[in-house]
Amino acid sequence: MSGDSDSCSSVEPTSPQVFGRNVPVRYQDPKNFYKFGKMRSRGSSGRVYPVFCKLSQKKFAIKMTCETDDILMENMVWSAIPEHPNIVGLIEVFIWQNKVYSVMELGSACLTNIIPIRENHTLMLPPAMVFSIVRQIILAVCHLHTHKFAHGDLKCDNVMIMHDGTIKLVDFGVTTRDGEIYHKAPFCGTFSWKSPNSMSRDTANHFEDDIWALGITIGEIVGMDPPFLDQSRDTHQIIQSIQNLQAPPALPDLKCYGEEFEHKIHSILSGCLKMTPTKRLTAQQLLEVFDEKN
Repeated sequence: MSGDSDSCSSVEPTSPQVFGRNVPVRYQDPKNFYKFGKMRSRGSSGRVYPVFCKLSQKKFAIKMTCETDDILMENMVWSAIPEHPNIVGLIEVFIWQNKVYSVMELGSACLTNIIPIRENHTLMLPPAMVFSIVRQIILAVCHLHTHKFAHGDLKCDNVMIMHDGTIKLVDFGVTTRDGEIYHKAPFCGTFSWKSPNSMSRDTANHFEDDIWALGITIGEIVGMDPPFLDQSRDTHQIIQSIQNLQAPPALPDLKCYGEEFEHKIHSILSGCLKMTPTKRLTAQQLLEVFDEKN
């Protein structure tokens, strides 16, 4: 989705500054163009509101954050990612009164919100739905990696379900591109989704670390808890635990969902969760494994 075709304010007589993909950047009050609804979510990086475009009569979402170099960089990197059906579209950006308003496609729900509460894998999304979600996430990661972008914070919280059922990746706050090293390693991403090698600047590798996080994310969908989740509030303890990890998380028992399902998911998880980073499958290889016929 491009800024030119969907931007509410694209009829302005003067051309605004643009980020990548011609995403407009405007130094105006977004409330002149959008009607804000009730806040949908609030996190450490900002607040998200559903909005209604007064000009196009379309619904979008706006992420409001304080203006910082990191936020501006996030929008620049996000706007440089080539469009893809499984990457949430950035429509335009407003900078107004020390706030940044990122206008994006409006989703229906975060993936975390639809994963059933379960114990011992007694309740899970239908296998066909799991297959569809997993394949779309892999497609999104494959697209990013093909274009030299690494997401940096893959997890179910950063996967959005759109109103038509499409799955899209969101949140590019720590996304890197063109082989950029993790200048903030190990303090970027979310600890329980991080691989042991990603905890050091010397061994972190953005693409291979994305693959590990992808494995943990897929594990979430089928009932695995991310490692050391109960330690997530003790930074020193969880860093030490991740660094001392000697083996990948155990694969879940999925026999009750059928041999084909278990084989496919286990193959994907095994390909992602290798202790040696170079032995992890690439996103393209994971897609090929997923599409293989048993």
